[in-house]
Amino acid sequence: MKPMLRIPRRLNGGRAALLAACMLAGCGGAHRPGTPVVGFLDFVEDDTLAKARQGFFEALDEHGYSEKKGTIEVVYRCAQGDQPTLIQACQDLISRRPRLIATCPTLSTIVAAQRTKDVPILMMVSPRPDIVGLTGAGGAIQSNLLGAYETLDYLKEGPAIIRQLLPQARTVGLVYNPAEPQSVLALEVIRKACAEQGLSLEVTPVSSSTDAVMAAQVLVSKGVQAFFAMPDNTVFASFEALKKVCDQARLPIFASESGLVARGALAAYGADFHAWGRQVGAQAARLLEKGDSSGVQLEMVAVRKRVFNPQSAALLGIRMPAGFEPVRAP
Repeated sequence: MKPMLRIPRRLNGGRAALLAACMLAGCGGAHRPGTPVVGFLDFVEDDTLAKARQGFFEALDEHGYSEKKGTIEVVYRCAQGDQPTLIQACQDLISRRPRLIATCPTLSTIVAAQRTKDVPILMMVSPRPDIVGLTGAGGAIQSNLLGAYETLDYLKEGPAIIRQLLPQARTVGLVYNPAEPQSVLALEVIRKACAEQGLSLEVTPVSSSTDAVMAAQVLVSKGVQAFFAMPDNTVFASFEALKKVCDQARLPIFASESGLVARGALAAYGADFHAWGRQVGAQAARLLEKGDSSGVQLEMVAVRKRVFNPQSAALLGIRMPAGFEPVRAP
């Protein structure tokens, strides 16, 4: 069994104030007796991750569940990228006795799973539970973990796409936050896949968005021929600044999902976050209809795509081969 990530529990005064502000922004009105509560635990507010949340609530609405219809009460909590705040937000959600808690991304899933074995947790934008240590004795996955997961195998396609589009490339640069478990695990896969493609890898660990931008500048100075945007919350949060550094150096950015391609990365293979959220939202609707989780099970994410950004391809003078779907900025 893989060791489970342990997250600090202490919440200082500044973080408590941040949580209070978050709660105020994410809370509806007073609880309506008899209306099922649907919790949503978000780690960080980000345009790419938000697509999963949008898809989740779209699917619920299509099945007749929304606050507007009066059929559910939504309690949304966002930790704004702060891990102790995430713990406190999760505890607040559990105290409201929700019918289910949707989680996005990995850290939210881990925190929720560490704190409840009873409330159904519908995970999205997270790897398979056993990959991040969410298993019990004998390797069984925690029974209240539902939703849709991704494996790490899809990440192997990133270096393959770099080799396909940049046959002369020798070195790929990336930044990652070692405090994020999915990023640490992803790095192992990317490192091996780069070696299989004959690509060397320049890696710089970071702990903040500011660090990420400075690290990207260092990678550019080292002469990397491509930049790989990791499935990392720090990278998501700093992407526009990272893109500016790469654009100035005419350095192509490759990613592992379509949201960053819409924001300017050249190409990616990976899950469509909006479709991922819809897949989990449909599960949530079945759970609400039945009144329990007996008709819902943990699934692999259903929709993956090879995508590219036409504007980025044109700016870089790269002609895209067949098999890539164009994605445009929203």
